[in-house]
Amino acid sequence: MLRDVARRLANGPDLVTTLDVYYRNDMNRLRSAVALHIHPRTLDYRLRRVRESTGVDPASTKGIRILTAAVARLLAGAWA
Repeated sequence: MLRDVARRLANGPDLVTTLDVYYRNDMNRLRSAVALHIHPRTLDYRLRRVRESTGVDPASTKGIRILTAAVARLLAGAWA
């Protein structure tokens, strides 16, 4: 399941980076948007794309666990 979620994230442009920044900023929308140099609505759109493409809500407890693990493995190149 984790590899499938990671594959879906990697297919969407900027989704991995968006989640990484979002979680590193303690899920604070405004700080995350500033760090990404995007409008907060763009951040909301990207988070919605994550939810739609993976079926996992990035703001839920389960979503945080699954998505942070997938993002960490992708950024570490574990599945390269």
